[in-house]
Amino acid sequence: MDKLFDKLPRIKTKISKKSMIFIGLDYDGTLTPIVEHPDLALLPKDTRLILRELSNMKNAMISIVSGRSYKDIRKKVGIKKIIYVGNHGFEMKISNFTRKGKFPDFIKDPKKYKEKIEEICRNLERGLKELKGVWVENKGITASVHYRLAKTSNVQKAKTKVFSEIKTYDGLKLAFGKKVWQIKPKKNWNKGEAIRCILERNLSENWRKKASLIYMGDDRTDEDVFSLLKQGGITILVSKNPKIESRARYSIENHKNVLRFLVWLRDVWEEKIANSQ
Repeated sequence: MDKLFDKLPRIKTKISKKSMIFIGLDYDGTLTPIVEHPDLALLPKDTRLILRELSNMKNAMISIVSGRSYKDIRKKVGIKKIIYVGNHGFEMKISNFTRKGKFPDFIKDPKKYKEKIEEICRNLERGLKELKGVWVENKGITASVHYRLAKTSNVQKAKTKVFSEIKTYDGLKLAFGKKVWQIKPKKNWNKGEAIRCILERNLSENWRKKASLIYMGDDRTDEDVFSLLKQGGITILVSKNPKIESRARYSIENHKNVLRFLVWLRDVWEEKIANSQ
């Protein structure tokens, strides 16, 4: 990976060749720092301001794709023109799309999946309640088992319980995040497929040619988007570790530098629009 700020002239040239710009972002660890509890991850005022400015710009589309529920991420950001995607891509609002077409069943009618998630959450809460620092979060169509605050011995006990429990549910699968186990429907769906859906249904099947495609994320779940946009996209891993393996083309250190890059993008796109008139 190249360091993002070393390649800004190249990126500006790339952006200037397209008539539209798409900016996709993760939330936790990208727009905000990683914190001990999800409730503490508040969007900085300056970041909200620049996101609002970008969302109001001509020929610009902004999407935030989070592991949080749709309701939670929309409330956390609170900007109407942004396309929100919750639960790692499993939760989207069909009204956000200009071309409707056929949607996966778990997006149109998630009820049966939510019932399974509710059941496994009840079982896990009972089985994990004695393990300090481990807690279960029911997010509707997915769930998370957090262990960031747990000591190593409790993590191992929780792992045994979670891995055993998931085997009893044919329709669910386990995925891994930063100090969290994620329980999802067993479907070939992820953040990458969600972004593909957004682009195809709002920009047409020629979306790769129409727009500059930018995506920033810090988590394993963002790697699917990096793969999707490998051809022609500007993919950015948010990480302090220079040796970490990723499919992203560029790297950036933290949420503060994400804000710095978003400000730069605003200025570049503002210049592009002005020169096009």
